[in-house]
Amino acid sequence: MLAEIIVVTYHSRGAAAEELDRFVRLASSNDSQLAWSFVDNSEDSADAYYLENTLTDTTNTRVLRRPDNPGFAAACNEAAQSSRSEWVIFVNPDILLTDSDLAIILAHLSATPSDVSCVALSQQTGPLAHQGVSFNRAGWFMDRPLQRAKTPSTGRARLYRAIGGAGRLLGPSGGAAAFRRETFLRMGGFYEPLFAWGEDADLAMRLYLIGEPCAGLDISLPHQGGHSVTAGRVSRRRAQLLVSNRITIAARLYSMPQGLAFAAFLGAVLLAKTPLMIRHGTLAAHWAGVATAGRGMRQARASYTGPRLRLRGAR
Repeated sequence: MLAEIIVVTYHSRGAAAEELDRFVRLASSNDSQLAWSFVDNSEDSADAYYLENTLTDTTNTRVLRRPDNPGFAAACNEAAQSSRSEWVIFVNPDILLTDSDLAIILAHLSATPSDVSCVALSQQTGPLAHQGVSFNRAGWFMDRPLQRAKTPSTGRARLYRAIGGAGRLLGPSGGAAAFRRETFLRMGGFYEPLFAWGEDADLAMRLYLIGEPCAGLDISLPHQGGHSVTAGRVSRRRAQLLVSNRITIAARLYSMPQGLAFAAFLGAVLLAKTPLMIRHGTLAAHWAGVATAGRGMRQARASYTGPRLRLRGAR
């Protein structure tokens, strides 16, 4: 089988109904070269009930229930490990995938050279066009903005370019990615302790450090963006995880000089964003993330024994 599409849901039926309905319709076609896995991390398994009741006539689809919510990384790994396809395609549940988009993706994967281990699918999140993951000189990961002719740059894209985020494509974004399954499993998949936000950057950097090339496919998949992140507790949880995961990745994968450069950049970002964090009520969450990562730095460092990123290495 050519590919398996893996979609990890989290209360997606309410917040991304149109996108999820589109996935169901595509999966119902029973394409012989394509399988589908839906992993529902919702505590109430509401998404799983909907999927199971609407995919009863499909032969190439499975629904996995994980009400214990092991995280995006672990859910993706679980589905990939039991897949039998040549490629695994990870797609966020709030991406609008059309028949023509899917045909383009499958045709591209069929023609991808054997030395290419992954493909980053481009997305359109609001006004931001982006493709895959990039790192700046300090080791700060971000969405890699795309510059399109006759399309003015957005403020977010200009900011990312200004801090050096429009450089080399290191790997795909976890929510719009295709990996050769053999490569994904050989690399150990996503680093599960990250739980969510940054697991794609960690894998992208590991692939880069051993010289595994990543290709891009400019397909502009419409992305709702953050459908499972709402105001209040969940947004604070995201803020905590994101800063903690940035530090964890630096501890795991960076040389000492690169780690010091990252620490200086992180300090500057936290200082500059303090008024914004106070306004959004996430100041305590950010510093809780710093403290959490600090306690786990030694274990994170020991969890990876491969080559490490050196200063100026990823540009």
